[in-house]
Amino acid sequence: MVDLPDAAQQVTLLITLSEGFRAVGTVFFGAWLIPMGLLVLRSGIAWRWIGWVLLVGGTRYLANTLLITLVPDTTAIADLLVIPPPSANSRFCSRC
Repeated sequence: MVDLPDAAQQVTLLITLSEGFRAVGTVFFGAWLIPMGLLVLRSGIAWRWIGWVLLVGGTRYLANTLLITLVPDTTAIADLLVIPPPSANSRFCSRC
C-alpha cells in the first residue's frame, strides 16, 4: 500500500510536470501559427485577414509563455494575451 504523503507528493510532481509539458506544447503551437500565417499571407489562397490572425495569435501564444516563464507573478496579465476577442468566436463559429 502507498502511504498518503508519498501519494500526495506523486500527485504534486505529476501536476508540476503536466504544467511544464503544457507550456512546451504552447510554445510549439504558437511557433507553428507564425509560419502558417506567413504562408497564408504569401500564397494568396485564403483571405489576408486569416494570415494576420494567425500571425497575431502565434505571437500572443509565444509572448504569454515567455512572460509566464520569466516573470511568474504576472500570470493574470499573461493570460489576457491568449483570450481571443469576442468577434473571433463569432466569425469562426458562426454555426456553433
